Formats: sequence, structure tokens, C-alpha cells
Amino acid sequence: MKIYKLHKKQKLPITLEKAWEFLSNPKNLSNLTPHEMNFTIVSGADRPMYAGQIIEYSVTPVAGVKSKWISEITQYLSLIHISEPTRPY
Repeated sequence: MKIYKLHKKQKLPITLEKAWEFLSNPKNLSNLTPHEMNFTIVSGADRPMYAGQIIEYSVTPVAGVKSKWISEITQYLSLIHISEPTRPY
């Protein structure tokens, strides 16, 4: 089975801390998924995100065909480890 990765960048009009607070909460996955996909978390989102976490959900990705998907969080970095580039003065 081939595995695909999607990498995107987007500028947000909020602080890095606010963005991380939202994006690192697995319960917000449904807010990031198009409504028409009927995304529902089945299990695994009852705790803050961590490496090794398994999240099971149901989704309707194509033509009304409902399916169960499983995602594993393979890496999790704390906001403390993220740094913004700085310019020399």
C-alpha cells in the first residue's frame, strides 16, 4: 500500500500560541474537515495529542460511501520546541 503525505503552509491572523492550541487538540479535526464528509470521531481524541496516539473516525469521503479510518500521530512537537527565525540587527 502506498502512503501519501500532504504538506501545506498557510499564514493565520492569530498568534502562534493560539494556532498551536487549536491544531494540537485532536477534537478540532472535525473543524478542519469539510462538513459534507460527515466526519465523526469514534475514539482516541479524549486526551491531548501525543506521539503514538491512535484516532479512529468515520468519514464519507466519496459519493456517500461511509468508511472508518484510523490515524496515528507519529510525531508530536511541543510549542516550546518551535522557534521563529530571527534576523540579525
